[in-house]
Amino acid sequence: MLSIPMTLAVGDQAEGLLLDLTIVLAVAAVVTLGLQRLRLSTIPGYLIAGAIIGPGLLGWVDNESSVGVISKLAIVMLMFGIGMHMDLGAIRGGMLRALAVGVVSTFATTLVLAPIGLAFGLSAPASLAISMALAMSSTAAVLRILQTRRELHQTHGRLALGVLIAQDLMVVVVLMLIPALEMWSEGGAVTRVRDGSLTLDVIRTVLLTVGSIGLIVLLGQAVLPRILDLATHGASPELRLVIAGAAAIGSAAVTESLGFSAELGAFLAGFLLASTNFKHEVAGQLAPIRDLFMAIFFVSVGLYVDFALLADVWWAVLIAIGAVLLVKAASIGLASWAFGASPPLALRTGLVLAEAGEFSLVVAFAASEAGIISAQQWGVLIGIVAATLMLTPTLFEFAGSIVSRAAHLPTAPWSAPRVAGSPEEIKSLHDHVIIAGFGPVGRAVAYRLDLAEVSYIVVDLNPQTITRQTKLGRRAIFGDVTNPEVLETAGIRRAVAVAITIPDDEAMLHACRAIRAVAPDVRIAARANIMSSALLAREIGADDVTVGEIATAEAMAIGLCAMLGAKIPG
Repeated sequence: MLSIPMTLAVGDQAEGLLLDLTIVLAVAAVVTLGLQRLRLSTIPGYLIAGAIIGPGLLGWVDNESSVGVISKLAIVMLMFGIGMHMDLGAIRGGMLRALAVGVVSTFATTLVLAPIGLAFGLSAPASLAISMALAMSSTAAVLRILQTRRELHQTHGRLALGVLIAQDLMVVVVLMLIPALEMWSEGGAVTRVRDGSLTLDVIRTVLLTVGSIGLIVLLGQAVLPRILDLATHGASPELRLVIAGAAAIGSAAVTESLGFSAELGAFLAGFLLASTNFKHEVAGQLAPIRDLFMAIFFVSVGLYVDFALLADVWWAVLIAIGAVLLVKAASIGLASWAFGASPPLALRTGLVLAEAGEFSLVVAFAASEAGIISAQQWGVLIGIVAATLMLTPTLFEFAGSIVSRAAHLPTAPWSAPRVAGSPEEIKSLHDHVIIAGFGPVGRAVAYRLDLAEVSYIVVDLNPQTITRQTKLGRRAIFGDVTNPEVLETAGIRRAVAVAITIPDDEAMLHACRAIRAVAPDVRIAARANIMSSALLAREIGADDVTVGEIATAEAMAIGLCAMLGAKIPG
């Protein structure tokens, strides 16, 4: 007799979920299409869609609906994806400096924003939790814009990526601190410090955390690669995705059952998968599912937007938005400059990472569930995050328009160029070539100069590259070619030419200006990705510019004709 009502109840729940998901995805698609016509990011579109259909406006979907379950799953998949992209080889390589910028700037942002929160009447635990949340930038929005603008592999793109990776890693640490903040917010912490019980609890928690993480890592390293390897022999291609999904959700369930966050477990599963040979295939299979879940996540967050609340405290929201953008831009920019970035590069990186992001919402949601921040504070925070996300494309455009104004500013005095090789030998060079950037193009130029017996010196920002080239007997300098001191160290006034081979058009243009300011007569050969940058380089003094898209077009045309046996005229 009970089976029929239970079946009807389950059917009603499923029907409600399907209806909610239909509304969520349909409205998200419509709003996002509208924002794309205005050249705005898609993530704010999802937040706006959630606000429109939420109880604060139309009330089509409430914030207690079953969509929240899928939203929780979306966070788990997001953290799993972040862990899967943790390439320790790359981190040990050229990204250590960028990671340091990310860690230092995140701490600095938190320390500056926390007192501001206290001034607005927040409790100390709430202010600290909100400050840590707002210190996170948007990995999804920034990487999408960098990829669209084809700037991900340029200098500022690589630096921004390193900072984002550092912030993503720190999210795990912040989520581990939420229980401590919860205990602080509940009171009694001072008494427990005096009687020693708090110290014992902290030690017990740390040991449990380290032991649990260690056990998950050991089991994962022993079991996961073998299971995935078995799945490669005659199995369906989707089996590896199923195994990876089970590992993510299972690890999340284990850490949550131990009293930690599910996000931590999902990150650990992704991190373990990153050490296997299957991470690229699984990441490609997972990407569409992750993007769909992310859309649902941001829409579900938008359900909590309370327009009446935001209207009552609009002045505080505007002040908070300005404070977040200003403090984050300054913290990230100054940290970048302190770790050796040129002023234009530091300014640009600080501006493009000034917004809050999806992990701001993840941290704030965890703090809200723990009772550290109130429902009202949670609603205001969503408005702040949504506003800064909507400003992200504008920040990119603004950074591009004003970055040249910082070209005359000095680099950090402690980041003087490091010369690899004999300084006396470099000072004795005359009529040599300076190769700025030593990637594939720079190496090809060096090879030709070796054949022509022309002396040259390499300038690059990758310390591993400088060390490697020095061992091969080449003269090399670690530094930024836009830095006049680096140019003087490389003997710019005695050089016959400079070959700018760096794959960053903005940096190339800054280098042309810096070189012309120091040595008006030296010849400049530059590399540009697009024709418009080549024309600008010509205007500011480059003597010869090779355009990547034209060179590629000519090479492809010649190769295709050769493959078809067609004769090329001339």
